[in-house]
Amino acid sequence: MLYETETLSKMFDPGSVAIIGASNKKGKQGNTVVEYLARFNYQGEIYPVNPVEKEILGFPCYASVTDIPAEIDMAVLCLPNNKIPEAAKKCAEKGIRFLVIWTAGFGELDTPEGKSLHQELKKICEKYDLKICGPNSLGLINVANGLTATFTTALTDNAVLTPGRIAFVSQSDR
Repeated sequence: MLYETETLSKMFDPGSVAIIGASNKKGKQGNTVVEYLARFNYQGEIYPVNPVEKEILGFPCYASVTDIPAEIDMAVLCLPNNKIPEAAKKCAEKGIRFLVIWTAGFGELDTPEGKSLHQELKKICEKYDLKICGPNSLGLINVANGLTATFTTALTDNAVLTPGRIAFVSQSDR
């Protein structure tokens, strides 16, 4: 299905990002994305979400995405696969329509549990008109605005992201 550029602009150039499953534990995906957004000077607002943390890397942390007192354009879900459907519903309740889901263990597993989770997530996305990058994704990067919604370890401590005139898009079926 093709989408209008304006429709997808909040996914590639969001004014705010919630990181659901954010963490203070170095090396965890929920810590890496917050670190990358800060390090690569993401130009929007950063909202970590974790029910037990008060602050993550200097950013105030919220117990639930629905507790954030601002509109959110996109959410990155750093959770186990069985927690993704409920988190997607909470995002929809908050008005978030764009999700990045790195978690594996959905339809690509070809198991009853994976297929069931895949169908549940698909129904939620259709019901609430959610657009997702994923599941089982490395996420996305927009060098122009510092959006680094990824957990890849390729962005080492000395990595530099320089805006240019080249775009790279990748997708796989399995």
